[in-house]
Amino acid sequence: MPWFLLFAQHMLQFLESETISHGVFELAVFPPYGWNTKLIESYEERDVTKFLRSVLESEQVEARQKKIVREEILTGKARSQVLAMKKTGQLK
Repeated sequence: MPWFLLFAQHMLQFLESETISHGVFELAVFPPYGWNTKLIESYEERDVTKFLRSVLESEQVEARQKKIVREEILTGKARSQVLAMKKTGQLK
């Protein structure tokens, strides 16, 4: 996880410096479940929570993405969905 978290932190910095677009940020950091669920499954880890809170504080992150982080990821709802999908074989 440390490598992905470092990557995500850099992507947030790139977004804030307007080096990348919102779409690139979202796809890279919050990709579809079939591609990567690391942040979702590790949301309770201190460093991940700290990163997710920095996403919420960023003026460059769109309100829609902040809502997902606040209401789905930090509440554990997204993790529950991912684990249920893994249990039924919908995700690996």
